[in-house]
Amino acid sequence: MAKFFFHTEGGRSINDDEGAELETVAAARVEGVRVLGDILRESPEEVLATGHLRLTVTDAAGLVYFALDLSATDAAAGQSRRSGG
Repeated sequence: MAKFFFHTEGGRSINDDEGAELETVAAARVEGVRVLGDILRESPEEVLATGHLRLTVTDAAGLVYFALDLSATDAAAGQSRRSGG
């Protein structure tokens, strides 16, 4: 087991000082998506205020394993989404 830390930036920055013990980096990726989902469910303004949110996953020494980016983009009024043919 390894300890992974889930830090957020954008909107407001939060450093994860607690971390989570997980078996693999793949398990940390799944947990990262869950953490983003929790943030969106509990505080959607975190993304809407700035248009982006980044979750960075590190080990205790600060080595970055990966980052997940979420962005929100406003479209021009009247712009339509065309489906591929």
